[in-house]
Amino acid sequence: MAPHVPGAPGPPGPAGRQAVATDFARWTVSFAPPDSPLLLLPLYARVQEHRERRENGAEVMLNLLWTREDTTRAVTQAFEGWFRKCDPATSSQLDLNYLAYSLARGGFAQWATEVFDAIGDFATPAPWQYDTRHPDGQWRKAFEEDRVACLRSHPRRSGEHP
Repeated sequence: MAPHVPGAPGPPGPAGRQAVATDFARWTVSFAPPDSPLLLLPLYARVQEHRERRENGAEVMLNLLWTREDTTRAVTQAFEGWFRKCDPATSSQLDLNYLAYSLARGGFAQWATEVFDAIGDFATPAPWQYDTRHPDGQWRKAFEEDRVACLRSHPRRSGEHP
C-alpha cells in the first residue's frame, strides 16, 4: 500500500464506499442483458447500505431507503427483467432471497409473494439476518414474518399454485 501524501485525498469513508458500490451496481446494470442476474446487483448494494446504517445507529431512516425512486426502479427492474424471465428452480437461492427482501421492504407485497413461493423452504441467512426486528441468529423469524405479511396482503386465488 502506498503511503498517504499530506493534502491528498485519502480512501473514501463508509458513505463514500457505499456511494461507489451503488454507482458501480448501476453502471453494471446499464450493460447487463435484460434477463441477467446482474440486475440484482443494486439490491445487494442497497441491502449493504441498510446493514451499515443499522450498525451505525441510523435505524430511523432505514424504511425510507426502500422507498427512494432509485431503489424502487432497481427493484422493479430486477423483478421484471430477471425474475419474470428466469427459471427459479435453477436460480441462486441467495439472489431470490435478496429480491424477496427488497420487494417486501419496498412495499411490493404481491411480487414478493411470487418470489417467496419460488424460494419455498430454501431461505438463506442473508439478507434476513440484517433485519432490525430480531436479534442476531433469528433471521428465519424475519423471513417468515415477511412471507406471511406479503401473503396476507396478497393471498393466492384458488387454483393458483406456488
